[in-house]
Amino acid sequence: MKKTKSVVTFLTATSLLFGMSTVSFAQDLDAEKSTSVEVVVSTQDAVKLIYDEQDYAYDAGQIIGKYPVFEEIKDLSEKIFSDIEKAVNELNLRNNLSENIVSYEIDESIENYAIVKVKVENDDIVQNFEYYVDNANKKEITKEELKNAIEGDKDTDDDSQTEITMVPIRSNAEKLGWKVDWQQKTETEPSMAILTKEDYTIKVLVDSNTEYDVILTAGNEVQNFKLSKYPELQDDTLYVSSDFFELINSIEKDIASTQEAE
Repeated sequence: MKKTKSVVTFLTATSLLFGMSTVSFAQDLDAEKSTSVEVVVSTQDAVKLIYDEQDYAYDAGQIIGKYPVFEEIKDLSEKIFSDIEKAVNELNLRNNLSENIVSYEIDESIENYAIVKVKVENDDIVQNFEYYVDNANKKEITKEELKNAIEGDKDTDDDSQTEITMVPIRSNAEKLGWKVDWQQKTETEPSMAILTKEDYTIKVLVDSNTEYDVILTAGNEVQNFKLSKYPELQDDTLYVSSDFFELINSIEKDIASTQEAE
């Protein structure tokens, strides 16, 4: 179970890729300068259980099934073998041996953990065994410990790290030919940046209680968009997450297509 934590970087200058060309916004700012920069630690892949499959032979070497052996968890391997031996003897299998008396299944649907299920059966008589493994720490744990680990991960599901880059909106948008105005908060509307170009108007809401951050008007069509992070003011500069410029990129392509058609 991966945890998700946002690591936010505020850039005072940046360059964004639009189509096949790169548009630079570092002409009037130090391109190397950024604020609130944090290093992103990548989330590791889930740890899988490593094991070998072993034949289980009874009496005169007759193979009556298979069981897992864990090279890095020797005490668990020994425990499984001991439980199988005990069950085979208790079920009195000597006079009715078959290849499928001993079988196993490994469930790794819970990330970084495994449930090892071993079955010993003879006709209608069955003995089942379950073992719980912490894959990352390479050790057997109890069912209760597994339950607690799952519950703990659920509580912190939003703690893994993703990177969000925040970009100053005015300087970047103006260099693409957009007019940028600022509207202060009123009794009925939040503060917002208003961008206009051709037949398009984009309102970027600040400190809004709405479920969206951006209102796009194109002719008579109105659409709302939610950004990966809400727009934020820092030192009188409005920053937006970089996915806002993915929207701008799409609009620029529409404008270019319209101009070519004309």
